[in-house]
Amino acid sequence: MILFVYIIFCKEKGKEYLRLDSLRGNETLEDYYSMLGFVEKRTCVDRNYHGILRE
Repeated sequence: MILFVYIIFCKEKGKEYLRLDSLRGNETLEDYYSMLGFVEKRTCVDRNYHGILRE
């Protein structure tokens, strides 16, 4: 998956974290990000979009 390319890229560039967001309620994606070690940091709301920000 392309996400792994970004994870490797960030590590090679010395980045401490990669920030992602996903629609709140998308349990499959939430579980996947958690499995990869991404931790929920906060939520975001933009009109009808309610998301979870992860690092």
